[in-house]
Amino acid sequence: MDALVIPADVSRPIKVIDLHAGDDEVRNLQREVGGVFDIVAHRECDIWINGKGRINGSPVNVRASHWVLNASEKAQQGRVGEWSVLYGDVVITGPPLGGEATKVSPALVEHFSSLDLSGNAVDDWTVRNVQWRVTDWPDMDRNRGDDGYGLGF
Repeated sequence: MDALVIPADVSRPIKVIDLHAGDDEVRNLQREVGGVFDIVAHRECDIWINGKGRINGSPVNVRASHWVLNASEKAQQGRVGEWSVLYGDVVITGPPLGGEATKVSPALVEHFSSLDLSGNAVDDWTVRNVQWRVTDWPDMDRNRGDDGYGLGF
């Protein structure tokens, strides 16, 4: 089954692969996205991403994000935002049929083949902040009570 691989690095070309090569769709997806994958569903396609791409320092996938933010049906309906930016290499398949992935549409392959974007084409959408800070609240129980879930009331 044909799937479209879109590298995050805009200097690397897109490619169409046989997702069932070697009869191991899961391993092929993991190899292409660089680890454990997740699915972003759109009416036009499913986008397979690295499930930790947003927090592991993966670069923005400019080409895939540009489509999601500007050309997808959700974009046309105004249903996108910063949360729609995609990170790392992605794989695109067609919309599922009966719970199974389908081949990517030739129209999407053509769309991505014709894109010529710079690496900062979606910078105005990328506002991620992945700095984590854990705060210890040792006096919470004493000062405000505890509801059993660590929340004071």
